[in-house]
Amino acid sequence: MKFCRQIDLRFLWVDQLCIPQRPGSVDPEIHHMASIYSGATWVRPGTRHPESQHQAIVDGLRLMICYPSLFTEIESSVWFSRGWTFQEAAFSKRVFFFTTSQTFFLCRETMYCEESVWEVPDGDSMAAWANTKTIEAERIKDLIILHTSNESYPEGGYYRSVEEYTKRTLGYPQDILNAWAAVIQWMEEDKKRGSTCSFGLPLDQFGFGLGWQPLHGHNPDPVNQRAGFPSWSWSSFQGPVEWCLEVPYSTRTSGGGRESFWGRPGIVQETDIDITLRERYDRYLSPVRISQSPFAPQNPILEFKTSAAHITVARKPDGRTGLPTFDITETDGYSIGSLQCDPGWRDKQPDRLEFIVFATAKLTDPQPPQYSGYPAGCGTSRYNAKMSGRLFSDQYSYEVAVSRWQDLCSKERFVLDLMCISRGSDGLARRVQVCHGISLDQWLTLEPREVFVRLG
Repeated sequence: MKFCRQIDLRFLWVDQLCIPQRPGSVDPEIHHMASIYSGATWVRPGTRHPESQHQAIVDGLRLMICYPSLFTEIESSVWFSRGWTFQEAAFSKRVFFFTTSQTFFLCRETMYCEESVWEVPDGDSMAAWANTKTIEAERIKDLIILHTSNESYPEGGYYRSVEEYTKRTLGYPQDILNAWAAVIQWMEEDKKRGSTCSFGLPLDQFGFGLGWQPLHGHNPDPVNQRAGFPSWSWSSFQGPVEWCLEVPYSTRTSGGGRESFWGRPGIVQETDIDITLRERYDRYLSPVRISQSPFAPQNPILEFKTSAAHITVARKPDGRTGLPTFDITETDGYSIGSLQCDPGWRDKQPDRLEFIVFATAKLTDPQPPQYSGYPAGCGTSRYNAKMSGRLFSDQYSYEVAVSRWQDLCSKERFVLDLMCISRGSDGLARRVQVCHGISLDQWLTLEPREVFVRLG
């Protein structure tokens, strides 16, 4: 309050006083936090109070300890570890950090401090842009994900924000979406790519949004999930998550990539891809809502038709580092993908697990092969072709590759994203884990059947 008076500000917002945080209650103000933080003149995070700089005189020489970097002070603070403060950092226009060593000022244009000399890329601490292009300033802006109010959230920005947010802790685990409300407000009010959210997932990217994966420690038993949230949402998982779905390796080597991550999938509303596949194969292969009523974002149960198959999953992990990963194989033993899950849970399940298609995407045409008639210099198209295995040194191999490439470009190709599910005695399905996409041709060899799914 004293600082506010010194800089002639009449009003002060204190979260703890203005927003009662009681378990089981939701204050209406939490749905307006993006407006509150972005509209504030400045924000003062609850970091530690300044301490004196320790010093000593040794043989007539005055020595003082070095101040830690602002990056270190922020990253190691309790403030940075709390889930509720994520939106405070992300939406504030100007921030004053009162740390144990000194005071810092940070905004979207520049950065100043009391004592430190900034380290700049070319080593010139007196450069005119020293406070905007310093290594420290870029690290800080990247760390707290400063939001620019006149820009829409970029493609991938939502996913990165969730990944950073889920690394933080909450005093009440059930506040997982309440403390995320500012981001939801930001997304829903975005004029360019605004999207309604359902349990934290944007409807306009719902198919790809369902593809989140635990960063570590995953047991799909319901008792290990956050109560009151659907298994298909990242909000049900207690721990950090990430998005890493890729085009399957066998498809990627033949070239091409996903046409787009954007657009509402069939679970929200039927797409052109859904219609194409259903008319071509006379059955549902991709997920399609069958209800004629509008999609209800607050309904935790998704109801849709799709295709499913029971596929053999290895009993033992494959030994790679990270989360325990189990091979998924066809009937002939050929590996078609992998599934990450808890070994203890896997031991209790049958050899074959149920997988459903939860999203589809069209693949773009691959890059054409090239013939190495002359050296492939760095930076040239031939160099890029060489690095991606599309450069051929003999005429015969080149012509074969061209023929294969023309064949791929002559037809539509699709990639299907799979979700392993378990079904309860009431028929309600729960998400176990998602796995890397599979090509449509591979999926058809597994003889999938049309199913109705209630996913909760």
